[in-house]
Amino acid sequence: GGGDDGGGDDADQLTFLPHGIVLTGDVEFHKFVYYKVSIGAGDAGSALSLSSITISGDVDIYVSETWETKPYLDPATNEIKSFVYSSAHQGSSFDEIVNVPNLHPDVHPYYIVAVFGNFAAPAADCTDDNIFP
Repeated sequence: GGGDDGGGDDADQLTFLPHGIVLTGDVEFHKFVYYKVSIGAGDAGSALSLSSITISGDVDIYVSETWETKPYLDPATNEIKSFVYSSAHQGSSFDEIVNVPNLHPDVHPYYIVAVFGNFAAPAADCTDDNIFP
């Protein structure tokens, strides 16, 4: 898979999610894989839709406006913090976030998309996901 395991601090190193293209990847249990998707000034007024289909286990999608405010797992509370949109609690192998508005196109040329390994299937160490921006 693409993305970043969260160990780095540079959004420039993240994999872009191309609009209309399916990406396949893996994410470990209680880990994030980060991507970015462009929402440049020319896209003002448009909306973004994201979805994932898991082969095994369960993933959730989180969206933040910047790398500095990217979603993370708070070890003290075991909760995901710092996001503006989430597919959490949909409880199936298909998660989606529909019509994410472009809130600040002149300030943020892209959003951070974080795929979180929420549940590992028995006898599996990771989940597979397809991203549909």
